[in-house]
Amino acid sequence: MCDKTTRLWTCRIGLLITVCGVLCLMMFQIWTYYFSLVNQMDIITFASPEIKHIITWCKTDSLEWEFSNWNVDSCTVFPGKMAECIFTQPIQNYFIDTQDGNPVINQTSIRINLDKCERPCGLIKIWQLPWGNNIVVNF
Repeated sequence: MCDKTTRLWTCRIGLLITVCGVLCLMMFQIWTYYFSLVNQMDIITFASPEIKHIITWCKTDSLEWEFSNWNVDSCTVFPGKMAECIFTQPIQNYFIDTQDGNPVINQTSIRINLDKCERPCGLIKIWQLPWGNNIVVNF
């Protein structure tokens, strides 16, 4: 039972079982790493833009500008048909969705050129982006 062929066979089987065990352990590590990466990607994709401010304005019958706002402190109309609205919170990484008014924005306020408005009413939505750069889009 302890001859040379039996010991050689036992060593070969032991080596084969060790290699298979190491390969199974490596597959388990790769599997868990893959699912941790998928989980991180899911967390990143769940971050979505949020509407932070909404500004609407209309010209009344008396040719005055009337503002209706959400999450905005106040809006003031200056001579020269320029309006400025102050935000309740400073914003970063924003996206401006507007149809009119050519807005100019900084972190605490937005200026709207009412003289260049083609329609009697306008709407600006300011979105907070969970990633990168500021974007201004006029539709």
